[in-house]
Amino acid sequence: MRFQAAIAKKNRSNNSGGIAPDPLHVVNTLKIAIIHFNRLFHTAKDKESLLFTFIYLWMTQQLDSLTAADDIPSLSHVTGKDACAEHRLRIIYTNCISWVEYALRYSTSTGVVWQWQPVPSALNHFFYRYVKTLATTAQKPLLNVALKQQLWRFIDKSWKTPKLCAQYGRLRKMSFFAISRSWLNVVPISQRRQNQSC
Repeated sequence: MRFQAAIAKKNRSNNSGGIAPDPLHVVNTLKIAIIHFNRLFHTAKDKESLLFTFIYLWMTQQLDSLTAADDIPSLSHVTGKDACAEHRLRIIYTNCISWVEYALRYSTSTGVVWQWQPVPSALNHFFYRYVKTLATTAQKPLLNVALKQQLWRFIDKSWKTPKLCAQYGRLRKMSFFAISRSWLNVVPISQRRQNQSC
């Protein structure tokens, strides 16, 4: 098995952009994070909103830039007609499929532009199931100050590897925070819509 892993790593190093992380290590690190999350929040009534925010921050590569609980953004659900802005989510129905889209920042020569980006297909069902329960006219944030403090403690503390995950490799926490977008294969919205049909 180690011989095959070495060959796979050598093949990945020949790809543009350098060596991609081993998918098994990424999945195992995500499993470790969720195990620790469940231990910390096993009785919390807001467990789903905390997990949703954590996955959103990981997917948008914002976890490694957080320095305190105050840096955790307040997410909002808007209608499909609303303008794209920071930390907004919406549901659209296209080609017989409901997709959750999130605001993604693009830097251009004229400044910063926010564009709608579909959630990766691996996470679309998870996001759709939760976002559809949020009101588009809600005034209160998804996480209050106390919940942001709890989520920050989870993000900031170390995640020791449980025995059941020890036999598989894992990534260092900061590496795990930084690789999500490339690993989840974010596809531009125009290309995704062309590839789908009823």
